[in-house]
Amino acid sequence: MSTNSLVAMPTDRDQQRGWKFGFGSPSGLQLLGIEKPLIGYLLNSGELANEHVLDVQGWTGPAIEAEIAVRLNAALPGNATPEQVRDCIDAFLPAFEIVDLDHVPENATRIIEGNIFQRHYILGADLTVGWGDGPESLSGRVKTNNAWSETVTNVQEITGDYLTNLAHLATIFDDDQRLSSGTRAGDIILLGSIVPPIRTAPGDSFEFETLGGDKLTMSFAA
Repeated sequence: MSTNSLVAMPTDRDQQRGWKFGFGSPSGLQLLGIEKPLIGYLLNSGELANEHVLDVQGWTGPAIEAEIAVRLNAALPGNATPEQVRDCIDAFLPAFEIVDLDHVPENATRIIEGNIFQRHYILGADLTVGWGDGPESLSGRVKTNNAWSETVTNVQEITGDYLTNLAHLATIFDDDQRLSSGTRAGDIILLGSIVPPIRTAPGDSFEFETLGGDKLTMSFAA
């Protein structure tokens, strides 16, 4: 499968907030027969405020993911080195991503056509200034209703290496003329969930707590 087919394209770049990775875990890569994560996009209209109560009536398979994101201070240069990627990071920040798993994820092309199930996202406060001490300094845990998960101390365990994935993103944008707009300063990039996606039911509530950061909270309307 060509790298061109691994990227979902927004119809209006001016309405775009950034990008997202998907299916970057070892099991996700194996499931779809791909070597690198899928890449989708975030729209301004998809952002929700912290503590939002979301009505998912009519959705097929709502799920929530607790993620680490980055905000860029500059466009990622084509074929970026790890050092260049680090220099482009304005901050790490926590995020919730809300997806609707409206079909069985078996075919990468179909998943890309649906923008990797993306529906909404919530962003938290900055966890670092620039790259800081990197993802090795980050940790988090998720509360589903009244039950906390174990604290995740290796936030890259199921997403793959952040530097490698971001450099891959820059390389695709450099090689693919459809993506000439590439990344830009201020873009938010969701790097993938630190825990497996959590299927939700009406009335469920969630918290995402990161070391040194504010809690993100949201719930689903009963």
